[in-house]
Amino acid sequence: MKKYLVLMFVFALLALPTFFGTTAIADMTKRHLPEGAFARLGKGPINDIAYSPDGKYLVVASDIDVWIYDAQTGIEQALIPAEQGNVIRRIAFSPNGHTLAVIGDMREIQLWDYKTQTLKGSIAEPGNSPTKVVFSPDGHTIAITDISQSAELWDVLTMTFKCSLVGSFDTQDNEGNEYFSVAYSPDGNAFAIGSEDGTIRLWDTTTGNLKHTFIGNITSVGSFCFSPDGKTIATRSFTGTLWLWDTTTGRHKSTFEYDVSGKNIAYNPDGETIAIIAYGTILLLDATTGEQKSKIGIGVKETFAFSPDGTTIAAINKNGIVQVWDMKGGVPIIYGYEEDTRVRLKVPLATGKHIYTFECRDSVVGILFSPDGDTLTTVCTNNTVQVWNTETGDLKYTLKHDSRSQKNDQ
Repeated sequence: MKKYLVLMFVFALLALPTFFGTTAIADMTKRHLPEGAFARLGKGPINDIAYSPDGKYLVVASDIDVWIYDAQTGIEQALIPAEQGNVIRRIAFSPNGHTLAVIGDMREIQLWDYKTQTLKGSIAEPGNSPTKVVFSPDGHTIAITDISQSAELWDVLTMTFKCSLVGSFDTQDNEGNEYFSVAYSPDGNAFAIGSEDGTIRLWDTTTGNLKHTFIGNITSVGSFCFSPDGKTIATRSFTGTLWLWDTTTGRHKSTFEYDVSGKNIAYNPDGETIAIIAYGTILLLDATTGEQKSKIGIGVKETFAFSPDGTTIAAINKNGIVQVWDMKGGVPIIYGYEEDTRVRLKVPLATGKHIYTFECRDSVVGILFSPDGDTLTTVCTNNTVQVWNTETGDLKYTLKHDSRSQKNDQ
């Protein structure tokens, strides 16, 4: 099955049990230890995970280090060490896969060549504690936001500061939880931040000047997204209002009212369809008229994503199982049941009837496709990760993770 899904699906990783096993490079637990330590016990709780853009490596960020696995075999390939006490929170790949950005608690962004484990450079104390790092589409710039309600742009090649984004934005809701959305425009010439105060601000990434502020009659931005051509920003409020804005003029284009609450929103890659969640169902809307075209899914939560080719849409249901639907016919390609611990993959062969069943030993809480769609990774509550061949249905390997994170001192 060559679907090229690249569904870097949101695992709710902070809530997942820790995982990833101890296969076999003999001295891996002894490498990069701080002075006075003689062994590393376990690999630490997992905070983030990503496939390399070429699909060859699976990279895992833990409380203590960044681990690099061969995505085909599950064998540990390398380790990017964290400084003592620096908990690794997030990782992000540049679009070309040459650079891995690592964010920890020590107010520093590190940029690594993950294949050689060479530190290319770092940005020390970029304001206050960084919260998000986003690469520009060409990979030459990173945008860094922090808890002080500011954002900066940095040159990836020279590690030099380019500009600050003028103006501030709310980063927390009334309960003090982090809440804001960020995104580059598809051409990289603009950067947008959606805030708790109900506004979306759009900056010029060359000058750092604020271009437009989009203010709808809403108390907070549930989420927003750029259209594939970058000419429109679609905003959804928690109360169900959908706003469309012109990114060139800053003018309001359209408002559509839906009697549904929710936050997530996404354009289909062809730009003709907008998807939102309504009462456990994905509504597919005409991007121009706002009229409902169709609806798919049952018991869907707020997490969903289109495949890059726009032929499928994936969502997590209320039981924590991922469903993948055919956009044309609404037919489930992948569906699962938590109670019987099975994830079933319907392979679209010529007969259209072939179904593989992947038997997991515990409830499935997450699922991830490799970029080429040839591998399916399932995460279970018993601290195991199973990696499957989507063409044959065979189990390729199983990884287990010891959640202990301390490093023993002599």
